[in-house]
Amino acid sequence: MKTGIYIHFPFCLQKCRYCAFYSINFNPDLSEKYIECLIEEIDLQSRYTEMFPIESIYFGGGTPSLLESKNILRIISKIDKKFYISSDAEITIEANPATINKKKALELKNSSVNRISLGFQSFDPNILSFLGRVHHVKDNYKTYGILKESGFDNISVDLMFAIPGQTMAQWEHSLCEAIKLNPQHISLYCFSFDPGTELTDLRKLGKIFPAKEDIELSMFKKGIDFLTDNGYAHYEISNFALPKYEAKHNKLYWNNYSYIGLGTAAFSYINRKRFSCLSDVNKYILNIKSRKTIYGKPEELSDEKSLRETSALNIRLLKEGINFKKLEMLYPKLNPRKILRDTIDGLLKDGLLVQTDDEIFCLTSKGIYLSDYVASQIV
Repeated sequence: MKTGIYIHFPFCLQKCRYCAFYSINFNPDLSEKYIECLIEEIDLQSRYTEMFPIESIYFGGGTPSLLESKNILRIISKIDKKFYISSDAEITIEANPATINKKKALELKNSSVNRISLGFQSFDPNILSFLGRVHHVKDNYKTYGILKESGFDNISVDLMFAIPGQTMAQWEHSLCEAIKLNPQHISLYCFSFDPGTELTDLRKLGKIFPAKEDIELSMFKKGIDFLTDNGYAHYEISNFALPKYEAKHNKLYWNNYSYIGLGTAAFSYINRKRFSCLSDVNKYILNIKSRKTIYGKPEELSDEKSLRETSALNIRLLKEGINFKKLEMLYPKLNPRKILRDTIDGLLKDGLLVQTDDEIFCLTSKGIYLSDYVASQIV
């Protein structure tokens, strides 16, 4: 079965005010110790999954573009020794526009990385400041140009909408500026108030307020219409791609295939067992060095729970949806039609799913906007 590897680099120049992912301030010495331990963890994970074909490697964070290129090479080389990496594997690194210069871009190009995910978030200086981003609008243009000149031909950009105080004009401006660059892939993320973030604390104090639901919906619809009108296929709820540039890593998740998480706070899902790594850099390093466990107790999913989770994830793939033939192959001991029939009938009646052929059920336009509700009914 296709498999992906996610590598968490938990260091940032500065914590964004909305970010709930585990990260700490960048420390070069601690970072080097962390990489040494991550190399060791690859050995641990490969004992169980060495025969899995690796279709995607994804460096996330944090700000993995702070990684020295020599360490990216070390990690990829170690993975290559311990796993079978497909010849056409997608190797992505997330990058903050403030952390890429010409030298770094060329080093990345020579390190086997073949896809860059740029965290633009906005083309408005006031919004970037509000979000606590360390980059400026000019960095969006400059960094993208540097990457293109360095030979990267698979670049994804992230944009965020429904940010408190964001206007429709600001959102439309960001969309327009993004497609002027002609990236191969664009992700649109709705702002959320996640627990433990600075902006969530400000909301609790009544100092900022969430966007109204109708504004959030209008912005999302504007994004969908604008990008599809400009040649981007809306292949997953939050993701849009030019032909042949759908993200392999995203599709591994939404197909509920196995994925291997490396590094602190990373999650793994292997053979229907789900487990996570310690969310503490120092404890992670200490436990690796002292040969103590770094993983929490695994959750083993029953066949039916796995079937339901797979189906709930599958609906995010807008053209593929829930495919009964595929589910019957994945779960030969179950009867997916019988288990899901009543739920699907109800969602069809509510206009949230549509049957595209005898075997496949996909989200309608209405269902896309209510996808969380649809997923909750399936699981």
